[in-house]
Amino acid sequence: MKRLVLIHVLFFVVTILTPAVAQENFNIQPVSRIFNHWDRVNDFAIQGDLVFIAAETSGLQIVDISNPEEPRQLGYWDENPAQSRFICVEGNYAYISEYYDVLCIDISDPMDPQPVSSLHFEEIVDEIYLRNGIVFAVLRGTRGERNEDPIQGGMVVLSFTNPEE
Repeated sequence: MKRLVLIHVLFFVVTILTPAVAQENFNIQPVSRIFNHWDRVNDFAIQGDLVFIAAETSGLQIVDISNPEEPRQLGYWDENPAQSRFICVEGNYAYISEYYDVLCIDISDPMDPQPVSSLHFEEIVDEIYLRNGIVFAVLRGTRGERNEDPIQGGMVVLSFTNPEE
């Protein structure tokens, strides 16, 4: 008898609590999605009504979200065969880390982004952060070509105050 009462109580508790913790009760609802043939999305940055996406070998993707119910792709840049990993956006420029490089791309025309400059490293660029035209890049320590010469990781500070030079 105790077991039957316990089962009824558990059934009642589960029936009452399930709607209380369901996602709909927190007013979270999907608005829309955009499906394109991009490689894996690693990072994104938002500026105004635009989302700038670092999508591995699909490079930089630019999506207009002015109407969140119907996001649409405006432009892209994927001429570099490396993998776009992290992205920062400030003003008319997007800064992307691609394994051994930090790229600067002019996004003043979101339908036709153009590369401006790049910097190559011996270390893998793990993460980038942007503040007032200064890029802070975290470098991962790696092994040299002979696999015996360690290359130390660390952080590098890059000035892109005039990216086109």
